[in-house]
Amino acid sequence: MKTHMVAIIIALSFVVGVSLFLRSTTLFAQSRTQAQNASIAPWINAVKPSTAPSRQPSKTRPPSHTRQPSNTRVPTRRPSFTRIPTHTRIFTKTKTKTKTKTRTRTRTRTHTRTSTRTPVITSTPTSTPTIEPTSTPTPIALSASDTIEFYNESVIDWKVNVNGVLRGADPTLAMQKGETYTINVTNGWSHPLFLSTDGTTGSEYTSGVSPTGGATTLLTFTVPSDAPSQLFYVCGNHSGMQGIIVITP
Repeated sequence: MKTHMVAIIIALSFVVGVSLFLRSTTLFAQSRTQAQNASIAPWINAVKPSTAPSRQPSKTRPPSHTRQPSNTRVPTRRPSFTRIPTHTRIFTKTKTKTKTKTRTRTRTRTHTRTSTRTPVITSTPTSTPTIEPTSTPTPIALSASDTIEFYNESVIDWKVNVNGVLRGADPTLAMQKGETYTINVTNGWSHPLFLSTDGTTGSEYTSGVSPTGGATTLLTFTVPSDAPSQLFYVCGNHSGMQGIIVITP
């Protein structure tokens, strides 16, 4: 806004100066022309033929150059010229420096590590034991005339001799109903011989057995007709010393 006002003032000053200059020049030219005309006017009148009577003209008074006609306006003072500089520079420098430095540094580091592992199940081949059918040992068939001997070499099992032949440790024997069998017991004092229905001395089988309560030297067994199909011979002091007697008709 201020710049516009200054420009308007400068323009008006220039116009006024130019007007005054032109006016002063015009007036000066007019006054100079009138002065020249006034100075040469008497000489022009003298040269012209006289039309008046022969009357002698009166003594002509030379014109005074200092007297000016009444209608002539001679400026007595040279007009002063006011020179207004037209080149007026008004500098308005407005420097606004706004420096805004915003530095935002956001550093986000997210490590997401998802480990998905499918467990590998190593199949260890399990050897499934083949269950073989329990083979029932073939019973050793005894007769009433056989010489049967029970003895032991340890507390683990009975050794059985039939007619002087070792038939094994805790072998399965077969006896027939109605027959009488005699068994010789060696070391019976340490290993008394019992007949049992379940393999323990608490279930002693006494029918046809002599003596009962554990034979120490000799055991006689007459198989009754109502005897169960299976009996056990056991040591009264060592449960591991036992075997099976199969009763046949």
